Amino acid sequence: MKRLRTGKQKIALLLALTLLTACGCTEWTATSSPAGEQPVSSRPETSSSGRIPDDKPAWEEVSSRDPFFNQVSTSIPQVQTPFACAPMRLEYEKLPSKAMRQAYDAMLDAAATITSSRNERGEYRMASVLLQDIRLSERELRLVLSALRSDNPQIFWIANRFGYDSDNPQGTLVELYSYYSAKECAQRIQKLAQAVRRICGVLNEGQQVFYRELALHDTLLSLVTYDTEAADSAEDPDSFTAYGALVNGRAVCQGYALAMKLLLCYAGIESTVISGTSQGVAHAWNAVLLDGDWYYLDATWDDLEERVRYDYFNITSGILQLDHTIDPVYPEQDDAGQYNLWVPECTAAALNYFECCAVFLNGFDEENDRRLLERLESMLATGSTVLTVRFDPSMDYEESVAMLITEQPYKLIYLMQYANQIYGSLHRFAMEDLQYSKAPGQHAVTVWLTIEPSPGL
Repeated sequence: MKRLRTGKQKIALLLALTLLTACGCTEWTATSSPAGEQPVSSRPETSSSGRIPDDKPAWEEVSSRDPFFNQVSTSIPQVQTPFACAPMRLEYEKLPSKAMRQAYDAMLDAAATITSSRNERGEYRMASVLLQDIRLSERELRLVLSALRSDNPQIFWIANRFGYDSDNPQGTLVELYSYYSAKECAQRIQKLAQAVRRICGVLNEGQQVFYRELALHDTLLSLVTYDTEAADSAEDPDSFTAYGALVNGRAVCQGYALAMKLLLCYAGIESTVISGTSQGVAHAWNAVLLDGDWYYLDATWDDLEERVRYDYFNITSGILQLDHTIDPVYPEQDDAGQYNLWVPECTAAALNYFECCAVFLNGFDEENDRRLLERLESMLATGSTVLTVRFDPSMDYEESVAMLITEQPYKLIYLMQYANQIYGSLHRFAMEDLQYSKAPGQHAVTVWLTIEPSPGL
């Protein structure tokens, strides 16, 4: 095969592509370059570039003429749902130049071609991309590939590194790499389709958009476990992808966000992935478009392993920023740090979970007791074990939570006992093992109850 040569082989090799960040972890951290450079910072948004010395050959040119190339599908899995799939090109549309959008399209085409040739790390080379008469910087190429991966969570095999030659007389030459062979990708694509098909079975014709999103959120969190090992070591690239979340059942926050984006597409809900930090670590979450308004959704922080909460389900920018920091919007940041192509301003509250589903209390009088008792009756009838309560903003939050759960008059305990007496002929609330989670920014609390058969049954 031909080798690319340009004078003294002045070819920059990007070793760590800036990608969406992962919760408290580094996505597939950089290794040293062929030139012997040191690994870059552990933050996933940093990147490294270096020049291959004269005694190191450039990468091998790969094209569709290579007899060892194989095609794989880059389309989303074919899954029938009652809803038309939402658009998946939001990041593409936000790319700031025509040249960058052309590069995106070319890289998307290249992602379908995986060769048998490998680089020194064992990754499979894809078809080379020649951007005819286009000059893009390393930073611009990083942004393009980040947008491509965010828009296409079904393309789980693209490695987070690429090679490029900006000195080529014909334009910019880019080479992408795959973690897996074409055969492995084809098998994995089938597994991903099967997983998506099973999960989308929770979607029903006529479902309102809020309940579509809720059903997918709850189903995803029932299947996925946060991958602490990958977060600490970044040894498993799957955990940073939708495939890892949906097929393996393990993911870090980037995998949660990409899986949520893919599932929402089948529900007819447009979404994107936002990067930033939360609780002092790198993080990623979604922004979702519902009935014309944008909301933030952080499925990772809603997952409490054996329990699900809704503290980050359709929240505003103001609530999000109580414990999240959003990365800057390109090109506000000039260094190699992480940035978003765009960030929606989320101000609507109509489809916030607590607004839609929580019992609203504006006091502890008879009328408020009736509301709580009606919800407890419904929970016994349906078997639901999650109670959410939202307090009027005029009420002192900490005092209200205490009066409801932990201090006199122990309002919830009293009403649970009353519900057991009136409605507990078949099932009743267990009076021990009551656990709760506070959401002070939303003046709300989530309580997990236990329902057991009534004595004598």
